[in-house]
Amino acid sequence: FCILLTVLFILSVDCFSTTFIFQHKRLQTNKCLRMADVDVVFPNNKKTKVAVGSSLKDAAKKAGFSPNYGCEEGKCGSCELKVNGKQKIRPCIGKVPNLPSPIKLEE
Repeated sequence: FCILLTVLFILSVDCFSTTFIFQHKRLQTNKCLRMADVDVVFPNNKKTKVAVGSSLKDAAKKAGFSPNYGCEEGKCGSCELKVNGKQKIRPCIGKVPNLPSPIKLEE
């Protein structure tokens, strides 16, 4: 029991110090809070692996998909895509949702 508590304490201190150091340097990579990667399938049937919370615009570019951007500010809705056939998202301003992989985007 004591060994388990010691291990948990060491891990929590390591996560705290890592978090503090990375926040201080304003880096966005943190081994304790790292988001999972998911597969995103775009309407051109190209699939790419990206981190949850990353830019959909960057993910689309990585997959070779070019949404029908209008204003690129999320106001006009011309780039809007359906996520897994349901909710809509605007890749110009949207983030990769935290959903089970693969995430299928449709026009």
